[in-house]
Formats: sequence, structure tokens, C-alpha cells
Amino acid sequence: MFIASKYEEIIPFSLQKIYEKIGHEKISMNQLKQTEAEILNTLGFNVSFPTLDILSNLMIKYLDSQDFFSNYSPQSKDFFKSLNSYMFKLATLDYELMSTYNYKILAVSSVFVSIQVMQQFFPNFNQFQFVLPLLDLIGLNYDQIIQPSTKLLTLAKSYDKSFSNLKNLKKYNLEDINKKTAQCFNKNT
Repeated sequence: MFIASKYEEIIPFSLQKIYEKIGHEKISMNQLKQTEAEILNTLGFNVSFPTLDILSNLMIKYLDSQDFFSNYSPQSKDFFKSLNSYMFKLATLDYELMSTYNYKILAVSSVFVSIQVMQQFFPNFNQFQFVLPLLDLIGLNYDQIIQPSTKLLTLAKSYDKSFSNLKNLKKYNLEDINKKTAQCFNKNT
């Protein structure tokens, strides 16, 4: 379950959570790590690709290393990360997006849409100059992300209609995003 959560969950279980909640503290953390290593060695480390969470976080780390957030408050960076997380979670709920595009394209699309949304909240957040170098770094071009980005933005705008029965994402959307927006505006005004 530990290995599967790393490859199938948006945000994988921590070793601590596996130890406490799933293993009920009956298997040591060291045993969990050793068993994981045995399984991976047996499989020749031939496992699936990284999750959207991992890919988009790597992209955000790259952007951060390029001074993407240098002119903005730490709260703005946190808001961007939350917004991006919300976007890739939305993508995982849409069958068409998940079956049409690979994770790399979806991760870049979630970052791209997050930049677009940030510009709506902060008109001076003009960070598109970072998009093309990011695309170049991961071997994509602008044309490859326009359609999935547009679909993702449309999905975000129509969330209430498309996923009205999903209370957890609605709670995340309304409470977390609004709270982080307020924090950013309080720090940046």
C-alpha cells in the first residue's frame, strides 16, 4: 500500500501514517522501508511514473529557483501552491483530461492555469516569461498546453455544475482558497 500510494495517490501517504494508521504500529518503520526496498528490487524498480503532485511541485521548485516568487510575499507563494494543487486535483476528476493527456502535460497545464488565475487576483503578477523556459526544459511547446489548459480553466470555472456532489473539493476550494486569498491581500496591500 505504501508503494501504491506513492504512485497512485495525488498526495501519497507518509511513512508515519502507514506505520500508525494502517499498520497500527505493529510493523516497524524500518521493516516497512525494508519491505518496500525488497518489492522494488524484485520489480527491478519498474514502476509507474510520478504523480501530478510530484511533477507540479518539481515545476514549482524550478520556477522558485528562477526567482518566480522573488517579488511576492511568502503568502503569495503558498496561495500559488494551493491554487496549483486545486487545479491538478480537478484534472484528476475529469475523465477526458486524464485519458487524453499525459501527466507531464497536465502538470504544466495546472501551473499555467494557476499563473492565469494569480494574475486575476494580482494584476502585477506577470510571470508568463517563466512559462516558455519551463516548457523548453521539459520538452513541450506552448501549443501542446493550450487545449488542456483551456479545458482545465473551464472545469475550474464550472466546478459547481460539474462536481456538485464532491463536498471535500468544494470545501477545499471555498475555504482554503478564500483564506489564502485574504492572507495575500492583507500582506500585499
